[in-house]
Amino acid sequence: MLAVNTSIPSVLLLSPPDLELVTVKVMYNTLIIFCLVYLSPNASSTLVLNLLDYLNSLLMLPNKTILLGDFNFPDINWDTLSGCSPNANLFCDLIFSF
Repeated sequence: MLAVNTSIPSVLLLSPPDLELVTVKVMYNTLIIFCLVYLSPNASSTLVLNLLDYLNSLLMLPNKTILLGDFNFPDINWDTLSGCSPNANLFCDLIFSF
């Protein structure tokens, strides 16, 4: 759940229908985009690629973006910044490029 106080101007952004996420643009002294994601542990590679494409489009915007959620990549080794699965490695590549 992502809650924004009604006194703060905000807009819910559209996202692909196959993804479990909420993206909100908030104006509070500056424009900030919050994206809250849930990725199922058994998500298909196609779904992961769709999610990564969407996140890449958000992160390319000149705004501040805060990315939160449960990505279910337990195989990521945060010491080496890599994963054992191809999907985890793609996620690491995206996150660490920003």
